[in-house]
Amino acid sequence: MTLLDSIYSNRSDLDMNPISPRLVLEQDAERRKHDGGLGSVMVMSVELPKGDNRPLRDALSQVSAAMLKLLGIIY
Repeated sequence: MTLLDSIYSNRSDLDMNPISPRLVLEQDAERRKHDGGLGSVMVMSVELPKGDNRPLRDALSQVSAAMLKLLGIIY
């Protein structure tokens, strides 16, 4: 999460609200726990062109169209 915190520290959503993957994950985990789940995990996807082998930190910080998906953990 430290890597995501540093990358998203200067990004905002369309309403100019700061984006915090850590806060989004924590809020989703709490919501899912109230529904009987164990918590939440975050899956992140970044599409790069074929042959683009840049390091993860560079890809996340330079590509603005990363997708975040929250998934609940159930038992």
